[in-house]
Amino acid sequence: MIRIEPTLTDYHSAATSMDRNGFCLRFRTPVLVSTDTDLEDCFDGFQTVKTSLSIRRPSAGDSAQKPPQVEGLAPVISLQSDQPGIDHQVTLGRLEENDLVFNHETVSGNQAIFRGTPGKENFTLENLGTTNPTMVNEVELQTENRVALRNKDLITIGELVFVFYYPAGLYDVLDEVG
Repeated sequence: MIRIEPTLTDYHSAATSMDRNGFCLRFRTPVLVSTDTDLEDCFDGFQTVKTSLSIRRPSAGDSAQKPPQVEGLAPVISLQSDQPGIDHQVTLGRLEENDLVFNHETVSGNQAIFRGTPGKENFTLENLGTTNPTMVNEVELQTENRVALRNKDLITIGELVFVFYYPAGLYDVLDEVG
């Protein structure tokens, strides 16, 4: 099944046309924004579109001081689940059984799992015991270790790097660039 994601341009357009509360009601799930525009070929099962905006990863050692910058091009992935219920989980890995499938040699078959409630800032990331690293802010997660996620966290899955945003955090970043 192909899932068509809103682009960063779509999010930016919404941020300029609605207030923060309206934006958060429209987009209830957190997103991962790629820090590398060349990763589009790694995404399988959903379509990404090049956009006029992206989030640039801060240089090494600056992650605590500088937030990611919006510029260039970036794929955006919303952490949606088709599973029923209030709380949900989104699995990711190289195998087709995952919610998010990444065709990249540094991603394990079943790499990690996001858990949380859409509309609330309570998402966590858990490493599923793989040989490839799962990191948050350059700290590797140990097997079955779950970490609470915050806006602007850098998430590394194998060699793929993303910036994590709750809807309100993404709105704030996009609102700053106008």
